[in-house]
Amino acid sequence: MADKRPVGPDSIFTKTLAPKGNGKKSQVFVYYGIGAWGDVSLAKISRETKRLEVISINDTILLTDSTQIRNFFEPRRRGLLKSRIVINIR
Repeated sequence: MADKRPVGPDSIFTKTLAPKGNGKKSQVFVYYGIGAWGDVSLAKISRETKRLEVISINDTILLTDSTQIRNFFEPRRRGLLKSRIVINIR
C-alpha cells in the first residue's frame, strides 16, 4: 500500500497498519521526495523531525531528539544510492 500524500517537515503523518491473517506481512510505503538518503539529506530530515514514534503490540519506539532520529534511520538505509529507509516492525 503506497501513501503518496506529501510528507514534509511541517506534516503530521500517522499510518495505522492492520495485521493481515494467514501469516501475510503488511507493508507501507511513505514517499518523501525523490533522491537518496545521503549523510546531508539524513541530517536535514533528522533536524526537521520533531518526533518519531513507532508503536507495535510488542514494543514502542519513541525518538524525540535529532541525534536519536538520525541514529535510528542511518543503519536502515538500503538500495542503490541509499534511496530507501526500511523499518521492520514485528
